Amino acid sequence: VHLLQLDKCVLSQYATEERGNSLQEVFCKIGIKNLSDTQLACLSSVRLCFLFSTLELFVRWVKEGLYDFNSLPIALKVHLNEEDSTLLEQLPKRFPRTSSQLLMELKELSDVLLHIESHLIKEVNEQAQKPLIELLQTLNLISDADRLPDFIPNTVLVCHYVNFRMILRRMTTIVEQRVAIETSQ
Repeated sequence: VHLLQLDKCVLSQYATEERGNSLQEVFCKIGIKNLSDTQLACLSSVRLCFLFSTLELFVRWVKEGLYDFNSLPIALKVHLNEEDSTLLEQLPKRFPRTSSQLLMELKELSDVLLHIESHLIKEVNEQAQKPLIELLQTLNLISDADRLPDFIPNTVLVCHYVNFRMILRRMTTIVEQRVAIETSQ
């Protein structure tokens, strides 16, 4: 208990006496911005000896986008196998059209997936092992005529939803960077 109080005291002292800044400003300086009061209280309650590992975890969560999926059931968070992950991540290299068209397709797919998220939460137990593409077709959100089925292998199941969305997010970021470079030249 005394160590925890000492840690809070040291952090507060650093923030106010040494630098003349609030705790919010200290965290902002190290790249953690726009914290709510609850988040600030949580971070400032962490003992200094654990602060670095806690911040590393926090940064990883933000970097990978895991915070977007923290309210989803664990049944939707099964990892894809390495082969499927690699196949998906190589999609931008195999796409036959322009980067702008690919970006548009990826964003459309993200919108479709976001649209069915509440359905997935309700039906996850019954449909966890169903191919994601099959579910989208059953719900009439995509058809065989769409290009979207090209982005989702049959091996991507409903239970892979979160991992698939994270890969899709990374691909979208890569393609956005490519489009930015292409348009600036």
